[in-house]
Amino acid sequence: PFLARVAESWSYYSALYDSVEPVLGKDNSDRVKIEEGLSRKLCNSVACEGRDRVERCEVFGKWRARMSMAGFMLKPMSQNVVESIKLRLAASSNNRVNTGLSVKEVNGGICFGWMGRTLTVASAWR
Repeated sequence: PFLARVAESWSYYSALYDSVEPVLGKDNSDRVKIEEGLSRKLCNSVACEGRDRVERCEVFGKWRARMSMAGFMLKPMSQNVVESIKLRLAASSNNRVNTGLSVKEVNGGICFGWMGRTLTVASAWR
């Protein structure tokens, strides 16, 4: 499990690091802060165990199953919400073309990705 966790963490955080420069630019002062935060999370997800490990990422399918078993019901997001998010992201990118960025509705959640890799999923539950 450790080697699998290292490989998955490397893949996930590599995509996050790769997405920072095209979105913020090379000379943005916030970039260093973001990369330092990502470094702490990567280190925690690989090097820590038990209570010390706070970064525990799950794929959306497992999250959906966990939430359903707890009695929650997924409330799918409308395509209008997805389109609204896409427009807001485009407006906030200072006219930069972020071809690697993806936002799409999948199985009731909104998937945010970079270069074909889903990085996070937003979902609503009741």
